[in-house]
Amino acid sequence: MKKFTTIILLCLISLASCGAPSDVKQEARDRLKEYKPLFEQKVEDVYGSDARLKKVKCDVTTYIGSPVPSVSYSANTYLSGTISLSGRNYDASYLIYENRMIDTVHTEDICSSVTDALPLDPDKFIQVKYISSVGFEPMFESEVDSLEKAAESDEGDIITFVIITSEDLSAYKEDDFADIPELQTITNSKSLSGNIKIVSIKDKSMASSLCGKIRDLNFSYDTHPMVYNNNGDKDAFDVYGIRNAISIKLNPGNLDYNYMD
Repeated sequence: MKKFTTIILLCLISLASCGAPSDVKQEARDRLKEYKPLFEQKVEDVYGSDARLKKVKCDVTTYIGSPVPSVSYSANTYLSGTISLSGRNYDASYLIYENRMIDTVHTEDICSSVTDALPLDPDKFIQVKYISSVGFEPMFESEVDSLEKAAESDEGDIITFVIITSEDLSAYKEDDFADIPELQTITNSKSLSGNIKIVSIKDKSMASSLCGKIRDLNFSYDTHPMVYNNNGDKDAFDVYGIRNAISIKLNPGNLDYNYMD
């Protein structure tokens, strides 16, 4: 599907590798030269003349084959850059053959509309993070500036909404979340899915390390997630001082809630 093609395309590990053939590197330079003006024009058309595009590049992607190790290289079919707008910087990519742009300009507004709607105490939030299906900040087409538009768009994704809080979550029940309009917007979407992870910790100093590993921790089962390291498997609740956690999976037509302590 188109949506997943774009997602995969934009998060392959791109390296201007020294091992890449000279003709592949030249192809990347040629694409940068040819399409950078179109990228710049797209930024100006969408965000106005005050917006600036910086650090534009066309990388060479290294593909490592499996099961038999093999290496190949290809010039990317998109340019990446940074949009400077109103004193802030945003990631952006221009898809060459589709003549369209995706960026993070509206990501905070779109994703925070979900976390703000939850019946939690925002004063006890320690960290809030939004993660795309491949581990980076979610990107949306430039004209998509609201959750409703994101849900209607053909460019879907599975977004993980992470909230690390000091609030005890034991009083919350599934009914507290089931009728939230923003969550229903996602479950009614044909292309957008969500994974909400709300984790209560006892020690605020553990928030950063927990957030760094949050994609690997699944709170939707009956057993505690484990942390894997050289010293053996350890209970994530013990490692990070987790008090309790709530997992809410939002898929088309379905809300799957789980509480864990």
